[in-house]
Amino acid sequence: MSNNILHPGGSSEHSSLQAASTNNMHRFCNLPTEIQVTVLCAMTAAELIDFRCCSVACNAVYMANESAIVRGVLKNVYYHTASTLYGTASATGPLQFECLKYIARRCSIVEMLATSIAEHHVGQGLATTIKMGENLRPYLLAIGHFFEEYRIGLPKFPRRYLTFTLAKFEGEILKAKYNEQTVWRMCLTYKILNQILDQKFIGGKPTIQDQLPYRTPWKPSPLAPVDMYIFGGLEMVMDIVTHSRLTDRLKYAASHFSKTTPAPMPVVGGKSLAVALPPSVLGRRLSLNKSALICELFPHPGPLLVSRLEYCGFSRVEPAEELDMDRDFLEYLKSYDGEEPQLVR
Repeated sequence: MSNNILHPGGSSEHSSLQAASTNNMHRFCNLPTEIQVTVLCAMTAAELIDFRCCSVACNAVYMANESAIVRGVLKNVYYHTASTLYGTASATGPLQFECLKYIARRCSIVEMLATSIAEHHVGQGLATTIKMGENLRPYLLAIGHFFEEYRIGLPKFPRRYLTFTLAKFEGEILKAKYNEQTVWRMCLTYKILNQILDQKFIGGKPTIQDQLPYRTPWKPSPLAPVDMYIFGGLEMVMDIVTHSRLTDRLKYAASHFSKTTPAPMPVVGGKSLAVALPPSVLGRRLSLNKSALICELFPHPGPLLVSRLEYCGFSRVEPAEELDMDRDFLEYLKSYDGEEPQLVR
């Protein structure tokens, strides 16, 4: 048989495969609804998009059962932690694909971050790296969720505030949303992530704080690590961690930051650091008024530092004890092979 696609006989094999695929799709669309939904609930968000694009009939099958399918997909292991944190797992009303897309995007970002952190910390082979990445994901999801809740609540504070008041607010979110063990592990994960962020700007290179200033009506303020999580979310952190070139990391960070603040575009050496990026899908875009209100609240202590959790109403951790927790947590990440952790209260 000729391999030339222009030869009449060259497309017979392709035609046979296409006919078989069409026949299988026709058979699927004629299956009982319960079986269709069961099969589609085993798919990922990306696979569902591919399925809907196959034909008008396939899309009709999905649309007729959208809520049941989305609810079933969110129960899958890959999405379960995120859907639990964001309350979609317990939602009683109809669910649409946008809800699944919202969760799937977070899971994708967290997977990339977890893999990067694991590769950075593990030198014992692929199996250990994969295990560490899998065990990191739930706590990275919790960190992202916490900062979204924190960002939404920040503009509610008056202009004149006390550090203790903000720490109490942080503690209220942490205690209301997550169990105590999760809070400690979130703090340790947050520390690991920030250590990698710091290492991305060493060796005599300008730091991210120097490169991304923002200005309130009263005074200029440097960008602190906590600002990255509040203004850009984990998507911004992922861009910094996963890009190899310093200039690319600075450009992506500047672009995320400029989307949510009223400050001018950061410029270094007469060149703008911002690049064209699609709007962030990680969180809601901030209005100029809200971002200005958030700017007024800085600088303040980062909320997820283990040694400072006492300000949030948790028991104090001594430096030596914190070092032991760091070591034990890394060993846990490299070796744990049990059930999914219970993150929420």
